[in-house]
Amino acid sequence: MSEEPIPITDLTALVTLFNSQLLAVEGRLTALLDRNANLETERWAKHDAQHLNDYNNAAGRIIQRFERIERAIEASELKLEVLIAKDREEDIVFQSRVRPVRTGLTWAADHWKDIALLFVAAIGLFAVAADVLNRYLTGP
Repeated sequence: MSEEPIPITDLTALVTLFNSQLLAVEGRLTALLDRNANLETERWAKHDAQHLNDYNNAAGRIIQRFERIERAIEASELKLEVLIAKDREEDIVFQSRVRPVRTGLTWAADHWKDIALLFVAAIGLFAVAADVLNRYLTGP
């Protein structure tokens, strides 16, 4: 059996057949890759949309919580201001009642020597007045 050389036309036809089959496989692979890429793009778009939706929902809940907390703080702040105002009014009333007494007692504490001297002088005056009255009534 001797092998005959393959004619150039058959060889060209064989190379053309291989080339066309490779191009077909390449086209199918490219189409498959494109389809997979499109599916992944759609999947990630859905994932991103879901993630964004979850994020927006969570952010909305957080904002609502902060608003509730802020309202509670504002209400507490208002109550505190009312209590402080009431306490201040009570303190002012108390001071208006106590301050004159404190002021008088403070003055008396500061001038106790003068008050004692006045008291001794008054006792002396009453003693002299009593003696004069006793002499006037009983005679000399």
